[in-house]
Amino acid sequence: MTDLESFIPQKIPTKPGVDFWELRLEERLTTIVYFKGATPLQIGESLDRGGNCRAMARGGWGFATFNDPRKLTRSLRQAQELARAVGKRPHKWRSREAIRTEICARPKIDPRTVSLRKKVARIKGIRERLEEHRLVDTATIGYSDTCFIRIYLNSEGSFIKERGVSTKCFISGANTGKGGFEASSRSAHKQGVGYELVDEFEKDIPQILKDLRHLLKAEPAKGGTYTVIIDPMLAGVFAHESFGHTSEGDYIQRDPRIMEIMRLGRKIASPQLSIYDHGAMPHQCGSLGYDDEGTPSAKTALITEGILTGHLHSRETAYNMGEEPTGNARALSYAFPPIVRMTNTYIAPGPNKLGELIAEVKEGIFACGSRGGTGGEMFNFPAVYGILIEGGRLTKPIKNFSLSGNLFKTLKNIVALSDDFHLRGSWLGCGKMEQMPLPVATGGPHVLIKDIIVGGR
Repeated sequence: MTDLESFIPQKIPTKPGVDFWELRLEERLTTIVYFKGATPLQIGESLDRGGNCRAMARGGWGFATFNDPRKLTRSLRQAQELARAVGKRPHKWRSREAIRTEICARPKIDPRTVSLRKKVARIKGIRERLEEHRLVDTATIGYSDTCFIRIYLNSEGSFIKERGVSTKCFISGANTGKGGFEASSRSAHKQGVGYELVDEFEKDIPQILKDLRHLLKAEPAKGGTYTVIIDPMLAGVFAHESFGHTSEGDYIQRDPRIMEIMRLGRKIASPQLSIYDHGAMPHQCGSLGYDDEGTPSAKTALITEGILTGHLHSRETAYNMGEEPTGNARALSYAFPPIVRMTNTYIAPGPNKLGELIAEVKEGIFACGSRGGTGGEMFNFPAVYGILIEGGRLTKPIKNFSLSGNLFKTLKNIVALSDDFHLRGSWLGCGKMEQMPLPVATGGPHVLIKDIIVGGR
């Protein structure tokens, strides 16, 4: 890969009145293999190289991108001129001590040592093995790896160089028989993990088959208000989509009502609940050593035993709200400026066994898997399938239902959490503004919640 450092000038030109500048250089070598049934939808390798310059002057921002690293100096001047043209107030920015470091991922199997031909054959073979099962009419499968170099430097004297690898996989099995279309999927996404991820991802096939068996036997759910146990996949979606986005500093500072609701120290949830955003977890897909403003990644306690204890911040939103940066300023690539984003967001496990949660429920639903949905203060999350709980026992499988409610009421209606825990990175990632798909992981334990609205027939 290219020696990106050779494009950085010995002396960075800085115009009068500029309070801060930063430079990012990136190079990404990406492989993708994607099949739907026997049809290859995408197979290939691509190389992307470029960077950006961002500058602040009197509170105004200038931003310029380039695909040719030789245009770095010109783009920096352009960013500074833009910032000076729009800046009209004192800058609001948390300064940091300079950081100078290099990071290098060491996967067990560097994806660059495996040919595209071998990758295609392996992924095609997994698809064929899944379609051998009578439950599966069509399998969709994807594999992608990205080997990258990133360099970040700024006017404070920071210089951060990272050589990394990101690998992800996706698999879905669909049944299109007389009962209609039914499908289940799983994904895996890790940072610092190479081609060896395929071995882990292949282990998801039994779970997909289990889901299809439930779906093919299930009856449509009856709508109403229920006590519900959500599985770790749904718990992670709830933590990310509803509460995580609500914890982002740029969202909070725009709305005085949300600013009051999200006031630190406020009792916001059941005392059983703790939620974290943890960007320093080894190998998780949302993990990073430093965010895209050079702030070290960290574990941020958002809720601690029901009390609101943290928000997610960039350097600018931290200054505006009188708090400290949390390492959550992230950009999808060099083509975008950093904004406040989550990393690995999850509900912490509790003290109970899953069987104890089920035994507590006289009449309710055990909801499994996620089909996406909408978050925010009012949420709606379709489950893949469910199982009725009657008299403390799992009984009949159900399907075609969603869970909805008010975030802040639901946080207080959490009754208990299991002691198991699962965290998973997605193929699609997180979307915010125009930046998607950003790698994030979500997860948690099984969570028992009362008074959830179930939309069914």
